[in-house]
Amino acid sequence: IGGEIVNRIRSAMAARKKSMAGDPMTATVSKLLNGMGNGDLSSAVLCMWTYEVLCIFADCFVMYVGMGAAYGTAKSGVGVASMGVMRPELVMKSIVPVVMAGVLGIYGLIIAVIISTGINPKAKSYYLFDGYAHLSSGLACGLAGLSAGMAIGIVGDAGVRANAQQPKLFVGMILILIFAEALALYGLIVGIILSSRAGQSRAD
Repeated sequence: IGGEIVNRIRSAMAARKKSMAGDPMTATVSKLLNGMGNGDLSSAVLCMWTYEVLCIFADCFVMYVGMGAAYGTAKSGVGVASMGVMRPELVMKSIVPVVMAGVLGIYGLIIAVIISTGINPKAKSYYLFDGYAHLSSGLACGLAGLSAGMAIGIVGDAGVRANAQQPKLFVGMILILIFAEALALYGLIVGIILSSRAGQSRAD
């Protein structure tokens, strides 16, 4: 299976190489992505393909934060709605998990802005190292945000139901939500550090 996959990749690269033969943009791409190959057509095709894939996946991984925020909001909202039928006076007090889940989306927005501002091939060369730095940044923030959103949703759903029966559990629920939110904050910090590494590569 592995050999078949490799052959398909080689066939796709050969087809793209053939389609780009004589294309004046090839020289531009090769110059733009300086230092990521030996300058021939194959290297230019590989560099362009890698650049596109890394940018796409970096953005996709950042979207995981939105998925976590949506899940946390929906899961907590279901609990609030169910609890509000019997204890409507506690609805506004129990909406805290929904708010904390929505904050996760801001973390993804911050990383997305940092990555997008770092991708400007017209102003400076975009190296393979930079692409992997942005990719790992989006992955760290995205998966951390997704995990935090799931934790907030599950805790929020069960917490607001339990708080309706025993009000003394409210403080404990808030503390658990804070620790769950901290997971996404850690991912944001790691993502910012990794994004700051982009642009520090140098051509040989």
